[in-house]
Amino acid sequence: MSNELDDDTACCDDCQEINLGFTVSEVVECGCPVCGSHNIRPYEEWVSDLPDVTKD
Repeated sequence: MSNELDDDTACCDDCQEINLGFTVSEVVECGCPVCGSHNIRPYEEWVSDLPDVTKD
């Protein structure tokens, strides 16, 4: 486990937690460490769905 943010870092769609140090394959089996959800996506995919706050 590392504290690096990688493209495959597990992110929870339910509680919006970015689970640093965990990959999707590690978390999807047991669920999100914060809320227990199995609705997990890689950071690369998760962040692409965030609204663009830089647009005017």
